[in-house]
Amino acid sequence: MHPAPAVRHRWRLARLTAPGSRSAFQCPVKRQLHGVVQFAEMPCTDTARAALAGRLKQFEAVSDPKKTVAIARVIVAEKIKAENHARPIERAFLADLQAAKTTDDVRHVEAKAAQVWWQQWDEFTMRFAGRAAPAEWRSWPGRYIGRRQGKLGELVAQSTARDALHPMQAMQNYAVEIATGRMTRVVIARGLDPAFGFLHDGRKPGRLSLVWDCVEPLRS
Repeated sequence: MHPAPAVRHRWRLARLTAPGSRSAFQCPVKRQLHGVVQFAEMPCTDTARAALAGRLKQFEAVSDPKKTVAIARVIVAEKIKAENHARPIERAFLADLQAAKTTDDVRHVEAKAAQVWWQQWDEFTMRFAGRAAPAEWRSWPGRYIGRRQGKLGELVAQSTARDALHPMQAMQNYAVEIATGRMTRVVIARGLDPAFGFLHDGRKPGRLSLVWDCVEPLRS
């Protein structure tokens, strides 16, 4: 097993799941939107009036394309910094991010940075006690799985992280689900609507878009 990636991977899983990691979730909305939308002084949901004021500010920002793009940039910049790229690579991605004009542009930069980050796991190997583990578990197949979509596989294949085939994929999915559940409670406690996000917009009905915005920097 390559030691450095393994240690870093375990640390990131611990950061997402350990009960002692409260600081990673403390006021994440305020931290990510600070300086873009004036949420810095927004109180927690002590009264219905405070909750309404916070949501009105959120909806105002969601309705403003400039604010939406600016907030999406903040979210992706935090994720890129957390990915610990080499300094020249990080600077290049951040420069591309600043040049992004739309949320689609921002998502494109995020996807390119994530692709580079996942490449560090190429040729990553795992060891298991005993001989019961299948041979295919001993190497890293990648984060995403190419799988035909639809209930019967009648739709074209797409890359998805769902229904993991490898233990590392399953661990990643579990950690992200734990983080998402905790973040949902934080977002609601702050009086915000979890369904109205910035980087993750309303393209998928019913998605907790703001929650996924807040989780995004923790997914690297």
